[in-house]
Amino acid sequence: MSTQYGDVVQNVIEWHDEKAVDAALARGDLNEAKRLAFAYAPVADPASPDQKPAKTISVPHLRGRARVYMAMKQWQAAFDDAEQAYLAVNIKAGWLSMRTAELDLTEKLKAAIIAAREQAKSAE
Repeated sequence: MSTQYGDVVQNVIEWHDEKAVDAALARGDLNEAKRLAFAYAPVADPASPDQKPAKTISVPHLRGRARVYMAMKQWQAAFDDAEQAYLAVNIKAGWLSMRTAELDLTEKLKAAIIAAREQAKSAE
């Protein structure tokens, strides 16, 4: 089973990480949500030549960081993270030839970001 779905323990940890970011956002604690999201999914600085290449960020961490960007009203960064998560999940769902709960969750997040971005544009 672990050869198909990866390390189960790591998946559970990442799921809890995402829930911790969501809980901080639900409490309205944006600073805590930012601290957690950027600790789990650090943003690489392309201007830094001595920085190590970024490791692949997991889908739950990308979704958490996308939600934080949404709360910060940084729509393009939120969309980019949601799109990256969607592509990773869609590849797995396509390989399995089925819709997964993770694909549905990621599609809903992406749609929410698009709707919020459009609403913010129309409010300007």
